[in-house]
This record gives sequence, C-alpha cells and structure tokens, in this order.
Amino acid sequence: MDYIGEIAGLSVAFLWAVTSIFFAEAGKSIGSFRVNVIRLLIAVGLYAGHSVL
Repeated sequence: MDYIGEIAGLSVAFLWAVTSIFFAEAGKSIGSFRVNVIRLLIAVGLYAGHSVL
C-alpha cells in the first residue's frame, strides 16, 4: 500500500477532531469534572487490563 502514512495521518486527525467534539458535548451535558473522572477511570481500567495480559 503506497499511501499508508497519509491514510494513518488523516485517520488520526479525523479521530482527534471527533474526540474533541465528543468531549465538548459531554462537558456541556454532565460537566468537565465528571467527564475527566470517567475518562481517567476508563484509562485505569485499560491499563489494569493490559498489565494482566
């Protein structure tokens, strides 16, 4: 595949934009503190699951 780097870069940019929109909307509806607590709990769960594997 000739354009794997370009496709990866565009995919990351798209996902980063979607994520920022998601966090902005979530912050408006439940508050930024709760969004960050939920985000950190998910991250801890992912890290804990990764260390088990």
